[in-house]
Order: sequence, then C-alpha cells, then structure tokens
Amino acid sequence: MSARPEAFIVRRDAAEVEAELSASSGPLAGLRLAVKNNVDVAGFPTTAACPAYATGPAGSDAVAVARLRAAGATVVGVTNLDQFATGLVGQRSPYGGVRDACRATHVSGGSSSGSAVAVALGAADIAIGTDTAGSGRVPAAFQGIVGIKPTLGVVSVEGVVPACRSWDAVTIFARDLDTADAAMAAMAGGPGTRRWPADAPLAVPAAARVAVLGELPAMAPGWAEAFRAAADRLRSDGCVVDAIPFASFLAAARLLYDGGLVAERHVAVGAFVDAHPELVDPAVGGIISRAGEVSGSTLVRDLARLECCAPSASVSSTGSTRCWSRPRPSSRPSPRSSPSRWPPTPGSAPTPTSATSSTCARSRCRRARSTRGRPEWPSSGSPWSRGRSTMPWRWTWHAGSCCSRRLRRSTPAAWPRCRSGRSRGPPRSSTGEWRPSS
Repeated sequence: MSARPEAFIVRRDAAEVEAELSASSGPLAGLRLAVKNNVDVAGFPTTAACPAYATGPAGSDAVAVARLRAAGATVVGVTNLDQFATGLVGQRSPYGGVRDACRATHVSGGSSSGSAVAVALGAADIAIGTDTAGSGRVPAAFQGIVGIKPTLGVVSVEGVVPACRSWDAVTIFARDLDTADAAMAAMAGGPGTRRWPADAPLAVPAAARVAVLGELPAMAPGWAEAFRAAADRLRSDGCVVDAIPFASFLAAARLLYDGGLVAERHVAVGAFVDAHPELVDPAVGGIISRAGEVSGSTLVRDLARLECCAPSASVSSTGSTRCWSRPRPSSRPSPRSSPSRWPPTPGSAPTPTSATSSTCARSRCRRARSTRGRPEWPSSGSPWSRGRSTMPWRWTWHAGSCCSRRLRRSTPAAWPRCRSGRSRGPPRSSTGEWRPSS
C-alpha cells in the first residue's frame, strides 16, 4: 500500500493472496482481511508493535481470525497499532506513526490505526481491531468507515494480547454496514462466549429512539452546531431523540486510565515492560509501569465506583432506547505537522453535508446517503436473519462526521462487488488501491 505503507507491519505476497481469494468459499468469500498485530495470525509474529515482544511466529490463529477465515475471508497481512494497544492516536509505534487516510498531516486515530487505514484506503475489505477504551471506535470515526464494537463476551478474545483483559473486545472494520454485519456475524460466538439473551432486539424499530448527549463537551468552533443539526435530522426522519446525561459514562471511561482499572495493563505485559524499558515507547512504558503501582484497595474501590456508574448510565440502553449518538472525535493533525492547522477555523468546521474534500473517504459516504427516508437495512448477511439485518447484541458503530448516523446503508451501487456480492469499496487504480489526494 504505497499511499500509507506504515499501516501494515507485514503483508502477504500478492500472488499468494490472489490464489487464496480465487479458491475461497463461504459467506465472506472474496473479502480481504487485515488483522491488528496484537491478534494472533498463524505464521506471523504477534508483536503488539514491540518487535522484541514476539518470540516467534504464532502457531495458530486467534479464535476471531479462525472464524473469519472459516467463513471465507483471506488474510492479507498484519497491521500497525499503538504499542500494546495503549493510545488513541496511532503514533506510538516503532514501525512509524500511521497517518490519516486522506490527510497525511493528520493522525489516523488508534490504537487500531493500521486496520482502520487499510480499510479506508481499500487495501482490505474488512479488518480486525481491538477496543478497550476506544481503540476501535476512534480510528473508525477518524477514517469515516464503519466500526462495530460488540458487547463484551460476544467475540472470543483467545489469542489476543490483552490490554485490560476484563474490558477487551475484538472489533471489526468495514466500509459499509452490510459487510461489517456479515463479518461480525461470522466472528461472534463459539466456545467461551456469552449466550444470547432471550429478549435481545433483532432490528431497529420503525420509529427508533436515539439517545444523544444532554450537554456537549467543549469542541472546536462549528462542531457542536453540526452535531445538533444531525440530531434535528434524526427527528425529521421520524426518530425519537432523547437527551441523556453523559457524566456517568465519562466517569466510567476515566477509570480505565486514571483509576485502578489500569492495573490490568500491568498484569498483561508489565513484566516485559519493566524488564525491557529501553525497548518500549516511553509514553506506553510510563502508563504500564505506573499501573503496577496501583494498590489492591484502589482497584477494589474503583470496581465499586464502576458499579455505581452503571445505574445512571443504563438509561441509554434500557427500555425502548436502542442506540445513542455522540460527536465523533475531531481529527487532529500529526505531532509532526504545523500547530497552526489545529484547531480548525470556523470556515473549515464540518457540517452534516460538507465535511471534507470530494477526494476524501468520508465524502464517498456523503454521496451514498443523498436520499432521504426511512432507515434501510440489508435483508441478509447474518446467520440470525429474519428478513431484516439482525444483530442480537448491543453494539456501537462509528462512521466519520458525514457518514450515516441515521442508520442508513452507505454502499454506492457503482462500487465493485466481490464474489459474495458485498462491496469491494471504491474503484481502484491499476495497482489495486484507492489513492487519496495526498
């Protein structure tokens, strides 16, 4: 991938990949899969973006990878990440910081940076990421693609280098909701995963209830207005929009980095980090080493605090409220770029209809959702289909500032299709890649 070579740590030989794609079968046949390099792929060292951490090639696939391969997906390579999945910008890696798919001077978001950029640029059709405190959702938002983080326990984490084992989830990236749905359906389930509750919703109701933040945090000029306009569009489409308090969610999230829950990061890789500090990114090493100083009483206290957050936070996921929307993180320039590029000027602030230049991946989604009306849902693709797309888990998905938070499919009919009928993304150049403007 010449546009963003830092997105991959290792790529398979192109001829080998093409031969496997031609012979593939199953619901994901013809789809190319990239895998975040803290997830085991047989034959590849699992470095977690720390070369010395890998003792050799993985002997077998992680369960999530194995299930996607069994469904017909073909692995094309392993992708870059913030070291030990500790970071949200995609810059803490000895393999190089991963740049935004459209703007080389901006960060990609992390920690699943390489996976998100590989999908955004068309080097992969689907990609595996992980998410503990936003590592899957943030890069999906930055790159304007679909990212699904399933409920904890829905997808097996066997074969994944832990960040915080109790809160880790394996996520999926794709350029459209149909493909993401099919990939998640194949990846979910199996030994050791949670059972489906009998009352799990199978589809969004005709008049969906969407929760939004009652109070918006401080943002760059224009962002709050754009979010409120998006909420108004939901109302005009027939959705019921409920404002909810966000304080409990934020308090729970902070416990993962600022509280006792961070101790699990030291349990995961602390012994290696403490023994080899010179081989670890200083920012990552500092976080993990300090996590080893958390006392048992602090951990117990913060677990209790987390339980206290749950009752007030559950307002958005109980009753008839089925999803919630919040502003995506605003894309920031790379630390290597000029500080004058951030924050954006009011004239460059995103709006619901104009977020980026026409060459940006996000604009593809804008063009795709030009029609108005009821939310559209695929009629198949998940093994639980009942004539509508069925997702029996609570899930969050993020697409960039101009993508479909109105739960609309975002696959242009003109995009080429793979043998399984799913979108292969935008038309590619002679080298098989979609190229950004810079």
